Amino acid sequence: MHLYLRSIIIAGLCLGLAEGAVVRSEYVPRGEPNTAPLRFLTWNIRWDEGKNVTESNVTAALVDGMPPVPKPYYAGADVEKPWTERGYRVANDILFNAVDFFGGQEVSLYQQDTLLTLLGDGYTTVGNGKNGRAKSGYPMVFYKKAAAKLNTWDTFFLSQTPFEKSKYNGTSVVRAVVTAKFTTPSGNTITLVNTHLDHKSEDARRYGASLMLHRAKFEFIKTGGKPVVLLGDFNSNPDSKNNGAYQIMTGSMPPVPLNATFLKTYNWTAAEEQSAGMTDDFHFEDLMGATPARYRSGHFSTTAGSAAACDPKGFHRIDFIMACSIRRWTPKAFRVGENLYDDGVRSR
Repeated sequence: MHLYLRSIIIAGLCLGLAEGAVVRSEYVPRGEPNTAPLRFLTWNIRWDEGKNVTESNVTAALVDGMPPVPKPYYAGADVEKPWTERGYRVANDILFNAVDFFGGQEVSLYQQDTLLTLLGDGYTTVGNGKNGRAKSGYPMVFYKKAAAKLNTWDTFFLSQTPFEKSKYNGTSVVRAVVTAKFTTPSGNTITLVNTHLDHKSEDARRYGASLMLHRAKFEFIKTGGKPVVLLGDFNSNPDSKNNGAYQIMTGSMPPVPLNATFLKTYNWTAAEEQSAGMTDDFHFEDLMGATPARYRSGHFSTTAGSAAACDPKGFHRIDFIMACSIRRWTPKAFRVGENLYDDGVRSR
């Protein structure tokens, strides 16, 4: 059997003001032990433009009562299903895991709108869906209204002209980043960065990572040292030879030279850097490694591509949740979940 698996990654963190996958993670404010963890999810939901379907076709899958017995189990598991069969399962995972922030990649306008309906009034979203998008979809940030208040958000592009809708030279897909700044009910500020790096060009991925790292450092400094969380599909494995984006984000490789206008737009002074408590080089920590082992669960790989079951060739860890290296946060839990169900539907 071929898996074509794409995991969800969920992480939990607590934010803090003290100095000092699915992927799911929980994150708690350092210095505020009674603060509930924030839950983050990153997930490439696989673009579907929804030709000749309506929202009712997606919500029709929500049938109360006992579901039918799969006959046979895992039938058709090697075939990617349309959003009409996958959409409600994505919403199920978000709701069941009580996710506060969901970074989705390859989200079409049709998927955005139907997912908001499936999630109900408790969630909303930011991104570029209403203003035109590339065929493959843009990254979007969905968030629970009760978890945070949106302050600002914007989109820039992972190219040599980041303020114009554009592609990195020599690539075929427009790649973008959505950056959103929130305030939690406890008064903490948090900045989220969500992206989907290029699937072919290592140079494009390194350039994109360098843009994001600079912008994240800007947000960290301008907010006075408040946490920045990165969600995304890097399209490259940290253990491969094409791991430049991961190395740049985690501080193992220097960033590449960037667009002068971008650097001028997002600049800061030495005094602001000192005020934010910059005591070390700014980079990101991979929350899979940062979370204590007893609170880390699930898979290692986040995608199996088209690999057959138990065939390691297609298994890769390319989806990440990271947090800024200057810790004003505490990792509480991390899980790479599964999305292949015994009725043969993969919600990826």
